[in-house]
Amino acid sequence: MAEQNLIRKRSSLKARLTAFEKYLDTLTTELEGLDQITTQAKFAELEQRISRAEQIITDFDSIQNELECIVEKPEEQYIIREDFESRFCKIISSAKSSLSNFHKQNIKKIPYLRASLEGTAAQVIKSIQVTSDNYNLAWGILCERFDNKRLLVQNHVRALFNLENIPRESSSKIRLLLDEVSKHLRSLKQLGEQVDSWDTLIIYIVTSKLDNYTAKEWEKHKSDVSDTPTLQNLKNFLKNRADLFRNDREKF
Repeated sequence: MAEQNLIRKRSSLKARLTAFEKYLDTLTTELEGLDQITTQAKFAELEQRISRAEQIITDFDSIQNELECIVEKPEEQYIIREDFESRFCKIISSAKSSLSNFHKQNIKKIPYLRASLEGTAAQVIKSIQVTSDNYNLAWGILCERFDNKRLLVQNHVRALFNLENIPRESSSKIRLLLDEVSKHLRSLKQLGEQVDSWDTLIIYIVTSKLDNYTAKEWEKHKSDVSDTPTLQNLKNFLKNRADLFRNDREKF
């Protein structure tokens, strides 16, 4: 009777190890396409699961010791022990390797994270030391400080209204203006704003930044396009103006 109870307990431990192994197999697939915060949460969960899984071998060893002492022929039990321990070591090693690789990636990411930031954002994490754990800390602080959708939308809209004026016709200034507009509109679209319906507003903002001569040329051009010119019409016009102005300068 005691033997059967021990075997059932051992079977339960085998099932727990199998469940952990299946979890590891699906983890890689789950991580694909996840944002940084969710990925960090997944690896924090992995760390906890590893800690719990490591208890399995302790419980198994206790049960197996009892079984080997009460059975008449323990040789079979020795083989079971060896097989289980070998499987356990492979699974735990794989899990710890995944966790270690994630920490190494974090260490490499910290310099890139700092290099990609400027202004207030850079100052927020300036004093944080380069360690794997501190990458999670740095990212969390940045998200808490800046990952506010309403605030981000306001910042991009403000940036559009504050675009630099072009005092006189300049190919480089026109291209810079177009790049800035495209950048902020892309960001706003990613934040869920319906920027495809903003053409009239954006056209007004952009044309108010143009030099007088280019603005007058646009007024002439838009009447030939349609009654309601689109932002793409304006972009095409400005790109052509920039190319024309650059080519004229190259002739001299």
